Amino acid sequence: MKSYTPTHEQIYQEIAIILNAIESSLNNKVQNKGNLLKFEETCTYLSMPPGQLRKLVFEKRVPVTRLGKSLRFSRTDLDEWIADNTEYPKELPISAQEAPPWS
Repeated sequence: MKSYTPTHEQIYQEIAIILNAIESSLNNKVQNKGNLLKFEETCTYLSMPPGQLRKLVFEKRVPVTRLGKSLRFSRTDLDEWIADNTEYPKELPISAQEAPPWS
């Protein structure tokens, strides 16, 4: 049985096809992430000091996209993160609703 051995040119062409597919996929993901914000813009958007945001990123508690050494934050992901981390007050017992303590 004769085995198939591709030429260097065929290997390079296959690699180029795969790299183009990966690049296209990554570009689509970045575009679908919504409006990407830089670190400073995210601090402003969240009304948060830079040190606190760095800590959240380090602890992997906030959604972040790493582009090389740069950090980018999707406004859509941040809005979802805020919604997921919003705490609402518990309902008051009926007796507490009937007579407020200051009356």
